[in-house]
Amino acid sequence: MVPGLMAIAILMAGVQGVLIPLVQDLSGSREVDERLLAPMSVFGVSAGRIVAGAINAAAAGLVAGPAMIALMHGVGLGDVGPNWLLLLPLVALCGLLSAAFGLTLGTKVQPRFSGLLFAVVLGPMMLFGCAYYPWSRLSAIGPVHYVFLLNPLTFMSEAMRLAVTPDMPHMPLPLLLAGLLGYLALFTLVGARSFEKRTIL
Repeated sequence: MVPGLMAIAILMAGVQGVLIPLVQDLSGSREVDERLLAPMSVFGVSAGRIVAGAINAAAAGLVAGPAMIALMHGVGLGDVGPNWLLLLPLVALCGLLSAAFGLTLGTKVQPRFSGLLFAVVLGPMMLFGCAYYPWSRLSAIGPVHYVFLLNPLTFMSEAMRLAVTPDMPHMPLPLLLAGLLGYLALFTLVGARSFEKRTIL
């Protein structure tokens, strides 16, 4: 359960780290206009937001992970033995993905509806994102388990499962990396394009 909760913490921190400032910037004050005057492209401004959100998400994951391990497993870590050389890059990659997802959500939804995103979008994502169960165990339900790959949280949960509990069942590494990098590229491009449309009047 610790890897899944780490993935949820990273997702929530990354989305909030981009979404909340973006909603403020796109509301009445239009503070984003000042940032667009910087000597860089609009894509550079949106990429900066993704990096800032990713730092927020990675910090949340690295703080929440050990805290949850200590709370759930006490001094004896039991089956939890993080591979730190694998955990750190995967946390960074998951942080970038969650921040890019936050940029996409923030630019596709009107600011007045941003509060509903957590109930309408993020709630179902957490329920069907393999945070509480390994994706490989879903093979018992047949080909339907491939539908879970449409949820980016599935790949984040499996990445944390691989790094934190490597002895537990987890997604094959090629599929895992393809999912993380594919969703990162998709949300970065879609989010940056939507950001440009929303900010350039």
